[in-house]
Amino acid sequence: MMRHCPAAAIAAAFTISLLLPSLGFAASTSPGRERAETLVATFKKVKKDDGKLTEADKAANAKVFAELDTFLDFETLVSKPIAPRADKLKPEELAGFKAKFRELIRLVAYPNSGAFFREATLSFQPEQARGELLAVAMKVRLPAEDLDTVVEFLFAKVGGALKVQDVLFEGDSLVKDYQNQITKVIDKSGIAGLMKILDDRLADLSKAKK
Repeated sequence: MMRHCPAAAIAAAFTISLLLPSLGFAASTSPGRERAETLVATFKKVKKDDGKLTEADKAANAKVFAELDTFLDFETLVSKPIAPRADKLKPEELAGFKAKFRELIRLVAYPNSGAFFREATLSFQPEQARGELLAVAMKVRLPAEDLDTVVEFLFAKVGGALKVQDVLFEGDSLVKDYQNQITKVIDKSGIAGLMKILDDRLADLSKAKK
């Protein structure tokens, strides 16, 4: 279910002075871009688990994962994908879905994004305002694949910090993609089918780490 992209994983760009009064950002004139640059640098620190990581490597990854958690608005990232069918879930099922989907995002997006950004050449663009969001676009070049693309992080201010609420790939929303996939699964296989897919994917990832 997870897209093997930097965020599959796994986002903020305009005249910042217009946004400062409403969102209360600090003195920096480019808070979104600075946040995006720090996020990418943090992703790069994740070591891909190929089954050969030492205990020290695993401990270092756990620390980086905890850092990355502070960059994402998980409540939005796990709520919007299920929103069209949320009324079909009991409260405990919805809580279970959110917990499993959150962990799936962490286990897939963090390592994949780390590998992606380490291989890519990035050109950060000026940040822009999108309503109450900040959009930070990056022109991405992958020399090994002769690929050029554009990735955007969409940030919102949550709890006093800028956090990613969506990631766009060539303008396409990752959250919307998740939403479409999840809606199709529920319509075809029901809630039980969705939960089985999440459980199976998490089990596969757990086995791959051993």
